[in-house]
Amino acid sequence: MQNTPRTQQNGNQQTLVIAIIGIAVVVAVLFIIVSLGGTRATFGESYFADIPVEAFEGGYIIGNPDAAVTIVEFADYLCSHCQEYKPDMDKFIESHVATGLARVEFRLLPTAGGETTVYAGNLAYCAAEEGKHWGAITEIMYELAQTGQLSRSPASAFSEKIGVDVDKLLRCAQRASFVSDDRQLATSVGATATPTVMYRLNEGSLLPVSDRSYNGLVALVTTLSQ
Repeated sequence: MQNTPRTQQNGNQQTLVIAIIGIAVVVAVLFIIVSLGGTRATFGESYFADIPVEAFEGGYIIGNPDAAVTIVEFADYLCSHCQEYKPDMDKFIESHVATGLARVEFRLLPTAGGETTVYAGNLAYCAAEEGKHWGAITEIMYELAQTGQLSRSPASAFSEKIGVDVDKLLRCAQRASFVSDDRQLATSVGATATPTVMYRLNEGSLLPVSDRSYNGLVALVTTLSQ
């Protein structure tokens, strides 16, 4: 029996609806992939091998010690705004820190993550004490936060990624007060939200950054380095 025109029309409409749903699903999946890709860890540990790192007032600075400008970020691995801002900082590290034009100092200020961030932050500083690069540590912590591992089993997941014995990390974290020190620094400079981005010229005091975007940071470094 041949289809009537109405039957054909219904079939065409069903096909069109299925096609539209299929396109919507594909777009949604691509959006999720792109969104996650923008905040997942960007650099591997080997990337930081040639970037200097030094301890400074209870924290760590990465970049050329002779660079005049240090960008200081107060952040929380589990803060969604920090994760959204991370690509700007990644780009800045690639263009200005890895090339010796500026330095970056990353400090922990628990906001969204609360005690989970405190615990993870102390683990991070313990790994730095074991000689692991602060830049690589920060990358791994953001990746664990993105994949949910930071909330489930931070010590074991971080230990496996960073290559430091988990028992050693746990013993250190039990007595650590690193994140507490970061909080005190944040309070002293008026940083209450994350991400808060500031800068230091040479060994001067911390000052607010008016435009924390990548282009804003580049303009700031260019102006202050002249």
